[in-house]
Amino acid sequence: MKKIAFVSASGGHYDELRLIMHNMRDYKQFLVVGGMVSDENLGCHKYNIFDYGSVKLSVKMLKFVITALQNIYIFFLERPNVLITTGPSTGLIMALLVRLFKGKVIYIECSAQVFTPSLSGRFFYFISNSFFVQWKELLKYYPDAIYKGCLLS
Repeated sequence: MKKIAFVSASGGHYDELRLIMHNMRDYKQFLVVGGMVSDENLGCHKYNIFDYGSVKLSVKMLKFVITALQNIYIFFLERPNVLITTGPSTGLIMALLVRLFKGKVIYIECSAQVFTPSLSGRFFYFISNSFFVQWKELLKYYPDAIYKGCLLS
């Protein structure tokens, strides 16, 4: 059976991801969130990891290393074969591991990115099996992306 890792930051990224999680309750799943979310009725296990926030670059690099180690730990603990993320780079290392172990990575560019691609989207575009945008304007940056409209509309 497929085991799905849902990975996002808190806030709008998490709101978008929750809609997808709700429609995929028949699969084994877990959630990895950068930052804290108060929703306890998810029906799956939840991991909270560092949120970068607005900190100095040197601290950000340290937090990235810690987040990478957390991603590695969670990956080998849970062994997902599918990763679905709305960004940002919270689950980048786990996505690389999923691909390395022949799993599938699905990325959905955040709805806040209307005219320009996000930094994490630029990374995930090259490692994702399926890449979705929520605005047609982004197709010029991601020509192989799939446009399905906005999740939160």
